[in-house]
Amino acid sequence: YKVYLGKANGGGQIVSPADKEIAALIDKVAACDIRDLPRSQDFTVLDDEVVNAYIEKTASLAKQPKAEINYVYTALHGVGYEVLSKTLEKAGLPQPHLVSEQIQPDGSFPTVNFPNPEEKGALDLAIKLAKEKNAEFIIANDPDADRLAVAVPDAQGNWKPLHGNVIGCFLGWYLAKQFHAQGKQGVLACSLVSSPALAEIAKKYGLSSEETLTGFKYIGKVENLLFGFEEALGYLVDPDKVR
Repeated sequence: YKVYLGKANGGGQIVSPADKEIAALIDKVAACDIRDLPRSQDFTVLDDEVVNAYIEKTASLAKQPKAEINYVYTALHGVGYEVLSKTLEKAGLPQPHLVSEQIQPDGSFPTVNFPNPEEKGALDLAIKLAKEKNAEFIIANDPDADRLAVAVPDAQGNWKPLHGNVIGCFLGWYLAKQFHAQGKQGVLACSLVSSPALAEIAKKYGLSSEETLTGFKYIGKVENLLFGFEEALGYLVDPDKVR
């Protein structure tokens, strides 16, 4: 499981000292007879309201929806498709061609050796469909849909997955141009194992940059954050909306 804290923690995953404090309380509980512990009623079970709000806010980022896009999507037997489909519809964007064999959740991952879009062979079915449909690009989620891969054809028609640094820097460049035109100030951030090119992009457009420890729990804590990414196919394109 993952734990997120609000308020001063900005809606991100826990970091020190909160992680150690929670661990100490877990250890304290483990030393007791669980039957004697008081039960708290101070909690809320979330429903579709949170997902719907995420879809609404994510869809609003598409300022100029393009009517004609020919592309392929695979969920790699994970949970990404339902939210993606609803977000595209809300944003007025066309639906992708689907890798039908991989679109429904299946924990046995029958069509891949390892369900990581960075792994060799993981996008074979998507590439096969992209060639059949003459697609412009492929997007792929990992099974828990917290990472997004992209593949494109080269001049010879061979399909190549883009490295997370390439995708992250492309998004950073695209957004930095908009921030500059709007006169907006803030920070572009990435983890220290990601590309230093983001800092050069920030410099070119009059923005600040920052490197953090690995993980969005650290990137999300950067003050005045406008955009963040990690080379492991993770991108934070609108921190305020996510929070």
